Amino acid sequence: GRFAFAVWGPPADNPWMSSIRTVLSDHIVLPTPEPGAPGPFRYQNVDALLTLLRDAGFTDLNASSWRAPLLLGGGMDTEAAVDFALSAFSIGQQLDQSDQITANNARSDLAGLFSQYVEEGHVRMQSHVYIVTGMGAAG
Repeated sequence: GRFAFAVWGPPADNPWMSSIRTVLSDHIVLPTPEPGAPGPFRYQNVDALLTLLRDAGFTDLNASSWRAPLLLGGGMDTEAAVDFALSAFSIGQQLDQSDQITANNARSDLAGLFSQYVEEGHVRMQSHVYIVTGMGAAG
């Protein structure tokens, strides 16, 4: 059968995710992500993913790039977007373990960043995914 799925492009092309890490790293120590480790950007190198799929026997493979502004959390104002970002990503849990002053400063900085991207009352930031399609191996 045919399949289609999306994988995130590089962090630099997805500031709606990467900027959260950048802001929080000014306030708490975050571990350095290992290339290729499980996580949202594991398949940012779509050519490597296509090779992996091809080696597994999948055929008729294609990856097309899609870029567009993304409504953070599906359409939220600045404060709701901060809450969403800190609850949706595991690095928000690390901030929860810090003292209240650090947490408040990080939240304030994240709100300041998101406020630069408000359009029509919602935070919109650039995103980039690859839409990967192909056929399963005949079995």
